[in-house]
Amino acid sequence: MKRSYLEFNNLRYIFLFICFIVTPIIGNGQLISVNGKYSLTGEEIFNNNLGYGVEYRHQIMTRSRAGVAFEHHFNKMAYNQIDQLYWTPDSYNFSRVTPNNHRYSIKMNYTFDILKNSCSSLYIGPELGLNYFKVDEETLRLPSGGLGELAYNELFRKNNKLSIGFLMEFEEMINKRTSIYSSISSEFTSFEKFGLDGAYYPFLMAWLNFGIGIRYSFIK
Repeated sequence: MKRSYLEFNNLRYIFLFICFIVTPIIGNGQLISVNGKYSLTGEEIFNNNLGYGVEYRHQIMTRSRAGVAFEHHFNKMAYNQIDQLYWTPDSYNFSRVTPNNHRYSIKMNYTFDILKNSCSSLYIGPELGLNYFKVDEETLRLPSGGLGELAYNELFRKNNKLSIGFLMEFEEMINKRTSIYSSISSEFTSFEKFGLDGAYYPFLMAWLNFGIGIRYSFIK
């Protein structure tokens, strides 16, 4: 528990350090944005999750940007879980799970605008991230497969997990300094240890993220 808390603090310190470096640059004229997010995954523990993000973008050339972002995703939507009992192949265990799961991420991206339009932009490019997961679930096992009712809690953390993905973002100018944008990104995050026999969760977790936000430009 103590080690996980320290590793989470390290993640926050990395983000604060990046903000410390980036803040003086903003005065030279760059972009900052806030957004809301909705994500899908192949795993119930983080499926149908909501979130938000804060991002800084630095204009490298006329039509390319480098960005760094902090994101927080969370899933509190209850779901059903069905497990086959290994000692009785034809029997199943039914459970109702109430999650309070969180994902914290620091991401870096580099995108290119493929539209030649003064009011609209379509940025695409790769994205890398460092992730911290907290899984906190209350499970109610229903009477089934010869087993009685049982309630229990599961709590664990996964720290310093890498992710790689592809980002696509459409941006529309409102005025000289303000724009709105929508984004979609696909990514893979590492989760469980590679080659771990009997692991309940996968080594890689696939994500599909949707976002909508507002951006302000400090460019003069």
